Amino acid sequence: LTQALESLAKRIPVSSLIDDYSRLFSNADKNTTKSLPPPDAILQLADQEISCYSAILRARSPFFATFFGDNVWTIKRRDEFGVVRINMKHLKWRVMEYILRFLCCGEEGAMFETIDSLHTVDHVMEFMFEVMAAASELLLDRMILHCSAVILKHLNINNICFLL
Repeated sequence: LTQALESLAKRIPVSSLIDDYSRLFSNADKNTTKSLPPPDAILQLADQEISCYSAILRARSPFFATFFGDNVWTIKRRDEFGVVRINMKHLKWRVMEYILRFLCCGEEGAMFETIDSLHTVDHVMEFMFEVMAAASELLLDRMILHCSAVILKHLNINNICFLL
């Protein structure tokens, strides 16, 4: 809002929410933002741990809203630094990267425009179903719709059997 307030004339603020959330999420592990408290949630995935802010997770996901809304349950699970470790070891970073970009960074369907690691339509379909399963588990209806749109875009007569 700084740019909009500096002007003498009326000015519409430029949306920076996605950039701000992305910067906050990417700096969560580094803790380079000294004006903010350290992250208070760690997602333990199959292949790595991700530091997050529970307030953002709670605001963007009904699953985490219910999870963190139960104070009796979360208080007993916080460590001496106030951090809750969430066991999600059945999910890999490859899938959760897109879920967290949606949750923590506010990105939408455009993030699926280029997936460099997938080279065939079959791999894209398989990956999208993995992301959709994780989104379903976390009650992310809009993310499921984005995944469905990608699947429909790649659906053809040759891979319909895979879908069925």
